[in-house]
Amino acid sequence: KEKYQVKTSDSFIKVGMSQVENIFSNRVSTKLSKKLMDGLNELGIRSNMTPAVCFETAWNIYLYKINPESETITIGIPVLNRMKVSEKKTAGMFISTMPLTIEVSERDSVNLLAKKVTKAHTEIFRHKQYPYSNILKYLREKHGLEKNLYDVMFSFQNAQADIDAELQWYSNGYSEVPLTMHIDNRDNIDTYTLTIDYQTELFRDKREIYSIIERLEYILEQMI
Repeated sequence: KEKYQVKTSDSFIKVGMSQVENIFSNRVSTKLSKKLMDGLNELGIRSNMTPAVCFETAWNIYLYKINPESETITIGIPVLNRMKVSEKKTAGMFISTMPLTIEVSERDSVNLLAKKVTKAHTEIFRHKQYPYSNILKYLREKHGLEKNLYDVMFSFQNAQADIDAELQWYSNGYSEVPLTMHIDNRDNIDTYTLTIDYQTELFRDKREIYSIIERLEYILEQMI
């Protein structure tokens, strides 16, 4: 409640976005260059950033650039929710989705924005058992919020399986939010795979998605 005393700004990945009637989605995947990955690893060492924070910082910069009137940017992130020993030994998904809300200013340096992202993560992990539905309920009662708190999601996965096989991740053809970006390196190769799931009712042309990827890569290149 303390964090959301002031109403957060709307942040849209697509200007004029409206509620959709279906959540059918397509998927686009691409591999980032080794040069970019090496640069991000060096940036992480130099600035004490995790790879996830590097990508989330770039993602927040992009969202702010296309929503310059916004004072806050909110994205959804998945958090592991295995709190008990018995849960850690149980097969299945124990994942919550939480809002990562960042105050962004055009005066922010990359390092300062990355510190804000890191701090926001700490806050989320501290309260990760608090239901997202309760946050929405509070915002709707206090600020009259009519929709979700975020329209985009981000996930970073670098857990690797100790098996001699290539891992393949399949889409189920649906996305609950307009756009979800996944960064992963499951096969311990020398690059990251960037995957975007997008609702086809909002994004009818894959060229829009490839344009977003190109802009994100440009921001990452500027960061390093």
